[in-house]
Amino acid sequence: MKKVFLFLILIPFLSFAKFYKGTVNYNDGTTKKGFIELPDNPTEQKLKFRSEENGKTEKLSIDEIAGFDIVNNQDITINFISIYLASGRLFSGKNYKIDSKKSWVRVEKVGKKIDLVSAYYTSSAVLGAAGQTSSSGRMLYLRRHENNFALILIPINEYGLGVDVNYYSTVMKILGYHFEDDCPKVLPLITKERLKNEGLGVIVDLFDENCGAK
Repeated sequence: MKKVFLFLILIPFLSFAKFYKGTVNYNDGTTKKGFIELPDNPTEQKLKFRSEENGKTEKLSIDEIAGFDIVNNQDITINFISIYLASGRLFSGKNYKIDSKKSWVRVEKVGKKIDLVSAYYTSSAVLGAAGQTSSSGRMLYLRRHENNFALILIPINEYGLGVDVNYYSTVMKILGYHFEDDCPKVLPLITKERLKNEGLGVIVDLFDENCGAK
């Protein structure tokens, strides 16, 4: 029987081009207000920007930009940052490899010591004569403030940090890889009830309360 090969391929943030009102935040602390098009995929190295909604398009380098904020159709401000992503053995907090180029990621939850960010992906499984199947979604990453990269954590649904508590033991095993060395006492506090009611964002709150700066 042939082996199953899994490929993770980044997909567009949106299926159509649109410029949103927003602000570019440069590495040197300066800002630039105007209209921003969400990148075609998280690894896009240029950010399309216009000073006016129907004006001339500029292409700004990801290496010059700390992040950007856009205001969506529901008048909600969404924050993105540029950062290196790291992955290795899926769900493992060790033996990872850091990407050579930065990616755009959406900020999901900010803490005193750690943040949660996400990026879109598609996966294609090649099953020999059986053909090919694919799926897409968002991958959650854990960013420790002392690092310049975010480490792969777990897939999440499209609508937030909710988690299926039927997979609680699997989720806890994954979180164990990431916290067993520097914050093991936080793990027993991540109960099924809290995950059900508060989603994965609760791990940031509990880390702040028990292992983060006071």
